[in-house]
Amino acid sequence: MQLIGSDPLSRFLNEAAARPFAWGSFDCLLWLADWVRLNRGVDPAGELRGRYFSMLGAARIVQDARGMVSLVERQVKAAGLSRVNVGARGDIAVVSVGGVGGEHFGSQAGAILLGGTAVLMCQEGLCMPRLADVPVLAAWQV
Repeated sequence: MQLIGSDPLSRFLNEAAARPFAWGSFDCLLWLADWVRLNRGVDPAGELRGRYFSMLGAARIVQDARGMVSLVERQVKAAGLSRVNVGARGDIAVVSVGGVGGEHFGSQAGAILLGGTAVLMCQEGLCMPRLADVPVLAAWQV
């Protein structure tokens, strides 16, 4: 996947598309934190980095936080992000997904919003489903 454009979000997504997925260092939660850190200068996932290295480890963290929305909400407060009703291009969100492994996370995933699509960090790389197919459960303005 290659996005056309030289704006910061397009550059960030193009760089992300070239990196391999890795639990605990480059997964659907931590790459959202990387985007926030790039824009806000604060790493909302600093306390999570290095704490897990597998899907099971990530699932435990999400479950201990009482869900992905609660986890992201808690983490982004430190970076000063506000929750919004409708996210705009470049905002982060938790979306409803299915698929193998999704059940461990309440069928939810972290996403960066791009108009009518969500960019997800999948184990196979970035994917871009339509928001109609992955409804936004919560969004935060970056």
